[in-house]
Amino acid sequence: MTVTTQNKTLLVISLISAAFLMTWYYGPMVAFIQDIVPPFLRATAFAFYLFIVHMIGSTPAPAVIGKISDMSNLQTACFVMVLTNFLGGFLLIITTVIIYRKRRT
Repeated sequence: MTVTTQNKTLLVISLISAAFLMTWYYGPMVAFIQDIVPPFLRATAFAFYLFIVHMIGSTPAPAVIGKISDMSNLQTACFVMVLTNFLGGFLLIITTVIIYRKRRT
């Protein structure tokens, strides 16, 4: 919706919603890491998590979006970004379910 709308009000509302939802996972993710890692490794695990998130996501994202935009258009590049966010969320849910089931046994 954000990528395709022509309505400025809808654009602002969807951008605010997207920003909220893209950062909403952060608190539960930190709690999850702290819960599954032994106490003496918690700081290291959190640092590793931040390192990986930024090395895989934040660092190459502008270049990848720019390259996709050059090859097609900016709207397609933004749709790819949305799809990767959904893929990441889906993989997070799968990983959470797997870890939860292993902890129950």
